[in-house]
Amino acid sequence: MATTNEKLLAGILVAVVVTAAVTIGVLVVSRPISSSGTVVVTRHDMQVYANSACTIVLNSIEWGTIQNGSVASTTIYVKNLGQNSNLTLNFNTTNYNPSIAANYLTLSWNYTGQVLQPGQVAAIELRLAVASSTTGFTNFTHQININGLTA
Repeated sequence: MATTNEKLLAGILVAVVVTAAVTIGVLVVSRPISSSGTVVVTRHDMQVYANSACTIVLNSIEWGTIQNGSVASTTIYVKNLGQNSNLTLNFNTTNYNPSIAANYLTLSWNYTGQVLQPGQVAAIELRLAVASSTTGFTNFTHQININGLTA
């Protein structure tokens, strides 16, 4: 017959095993996603930069490793290089590789439609959200198209 100490030890052992199993289950659900995005500008009279001084042209964004259910953000600077045209902006994403990534990733920004006059720069925060249910890939690439529309 088991003593009280043996029963206590057995109970503690069961609790440790259950806690470890739950912890391992949580760790398996969270998959880091590594990524990069190519930035494409659709007008010759505007440019996207990596810095507020507009001296470093931004051709790609390295999002780094993002956990499921997390959001990564970066600030871009869009400058109207035109002489006579006011611009408004929009964006879209294309060319996801693997294509399944488009089902789990959401890119948004804080641009609210303000008009960019010639020479004006807009600081815009891009936010890439990864769904908590993401599955089927651990790396991806995509293309971010920044579009300027004559206002």
